[in-house]
Amino acid sequence: MKDLILPIAIVLGTAVLISISYSSIEVKGRPSVTACNGECYDDFVVADKERQALLSAQQATATPAELGSKTYTTVCLACHGDKGQGVVGPALAGRDTGYLLTALAAYKNGETRGNQSALMWAQSAALSQSDMDNVAAYIVTF
Repeated sequence: MKDLILPIAIVLGTAVLISISYSSIEVKGRPSVTACNGECYDDFVVADKERQALLSAQQATATPAELGSKTYTTVCLACHGDKGQGVVGPALAGRDTGYLLTALAAYKNGETRGNQSALMWAQSAALSQSDMDNVAAYIVTF
């Protein structure tokens, strides 16, 4: 039993140090995590509703190409390059909307269109029709 006291004390001490350190960690660009209840929580809910309304207003006035820019950046850029020049995936710059939409729909339906179809099946699966329309509108701006 005496042999367990030191390891238990070390584990507990480490857990205490981690919990103290973690509570004061601030990650740039992320809100700090704190206990928020009562009036604090009510203020948070109001601020979050205002943020959501602002985001909705921005999206309502955004062009399809602007909306497609976000999708392209998060889904397509790594393989197709920042200007559609192609990296791992083929170049998209210079392709027309019809070609792009046909290709995305085929991938979404699990059709094979080339060597890297399996990669595109996963990427296109989560895209809605409006996402595909928007990303195609963005790609034709290259």
